[in-house]
Amino acid sequence: MPNQTERPKISRRTLMWVVFYAVLFYAVLLVTNLTAINQWIAGLLAVLNPLLVGLVLAYLANPFFRFFERRVLIRIRAPRARRALALTLTYLVLLTIVAGLLLLIIPQLIASIQNFVKNFDSYLSTVITQINGLIDLLNGSLSPHEDGSPAIEHLDFAEIQAKVAAFWKELVKALEENLRPENLGYLKNIFTQTTGILTNLIFAIFISLYLLASKEKRYAQIMKFRRAYLSDSVNAKLTHLCTVADRSFGGFLRGKLLDSTIVGILVYLCCLVFDIPYAVLVATVVGVTDIIPIIGPFLGVVPTAVIILLTDPVKVIIFLLCILVIQQIDGNILAPKILGENTGVSSLCVLVSIIVMGDLWGLVGMLVGVPLFATVIELVKLYLEQRLEQKGLPGNTEDYTAPSERREKPRRRQKQPLPGGAGDLSPMEQLQLRTYALARKYRIFTDQSDRALNEFAAEAAAVFAAAAAEQEAAAEQETAAGQEAAAEQKASAPTPPEDAGTAAETGGGTDNGTDSKTDSKTGDGTNGEAGDKSDSGTGGAGAEPGDAAPAGTEGGAHT
Repeated sequence: MPNQTERPKISRRTLMWVVFYAVLFYAVLLVTNLTAINQWIAGLLAVLNPLLVGLVLAYLANPFFRFFERRVLIRIRAPRARRALALTLTYLVLLTIVAGLLLLIIPQLIASIQNFVKNFDSYLSTVITQINGLIDLLNGSLSPHEDGSPAIEHLDFAEIQAKVAAFWKELVKALEENLRPENLGYLKNIFTQTTGILTNLIFAIFISLYLLASKEKRYAQIMKFRRAYLSDSVNAKLTHLCTVADRSFGGFLRGKLLDSTIVGILVYLCCLVFDIPYAVLVATVVGVTDIIPIIGPFLGVVPTAVIILLTDPVKVIIFLLCILVIQQIDGNILAPKILGENTGVSSLCVLVSIIVMGDLWGLVGMLVGVPLFATVIELVKLYLEQRLEQKGLPGNTEDYTAPSERREKPRRRQKQPLPGGAGDLSPMEQLQLRTYALARKYRIFTDQSDRALNEFAAEAAAVFAAAAAEQEAAAEQETAAGQEAAAEQKASAPTPPEDAGTAAETGGGTDNGTDSKTDSKTGDGTNGEAGDKSDSGTGGAGAEPGDAAPAGTEGGAHT
């Protein structure tokens, strides 16, 4: 068959540029058609609203469900019975919390409105009196008009009361017009929206129940789909993404709920101590709005301060001071301890996330904006660290600051060698020496002079010297053993018959002297070479007759 032409492979660089331009085009399309895209997303969310709310409810109720199933009801052996009781207790707790909040807010709100309407004239008179007192203080520092009238006119209680009465009449008239039979369309729309919200909420509760009751099966189905269509590397990245999102969203929401509850309790205690009116209503509103980061406390403080101002103007200053102290405690002590590093974003990122997501998705965007930004930032950080690690670069952000702004790390002081040491010590001896040094540093020993440490070092050096002496003795013994082996080997070697006399007269002394000198200088391995030279007549032939006897004498004396 003819060789088929290979298809050209697309390089990774080209693929990255294609993805970049696709993302850029999508971003431009998103910006230019933001209104239409938001409308499409809003319609999709309206259709999926029960499912999304059910997922959120199941996610928030899962900690309660696991607590009841794995700890409270752990002694119930039947799995179905234990799960059913755990689900029942979970939703009873959630409904109790919601009902308790409604029972705290609604009766107090109704009572405050009734009290405000009943005592409106006295409240108005008190406010006008306070404002007129402030006007008198200002007129004392300002010059009057030419006709002698004050610079700022006082407020007339009768005139203001007449204007307020006229406003109430117009408001009541507008309400009566809206309640006519021909204008019931507005009320019908309100009723329809309320019914739709309640219906979606009921469906969401049942969806969350179903998800919690069969969460293991749902997880297995999702993993089966992932293993079938995704590779192992993509599955690992997706698992890491879900882990980061769970840590960001779950940690933020659970920590923020606990933090807001503590803030509400502190506000309630302050209201009781300083006798601020509507303590339960004020604490509940401040605690609920504190869930929203940064701007949440202001959203709760403004309406409650207005209510307190209309009821008791003097107490509003005490209330604002209490809120200021509580927010400082919350921002510097409670929030860092409770939230910890669940978000991992700076205050600027928190503010930007609230502004952007609040503009896009309203109140829901303010709630999910911070954990969403935290998830994105964490993923980008991990990706950057992986890229830097591939290039062999450090991943610490401080390593990329300007050289002029880098903080030099304090240099560690080099340790001076201990006095009295000699040679290298064994690991056990070094451990003993360091232990003694630490004991001396922390004044465990009574003798604080250097004498004890020097004695210890000298003792360690003596131990080392003794070990060295033992090694030298062992080497000498090995040398002596080698000499004896060489002598035995030479004695057992055969001698040629024609040179027997010559070897007996001249070679004996030379052999002994040469062997002894060579063995004493070079040790093992040289004995055989010296013996071979003596056997071949090198010692007798290479020296004169007069030199043979001194060599033999020196060798015998040396031996």
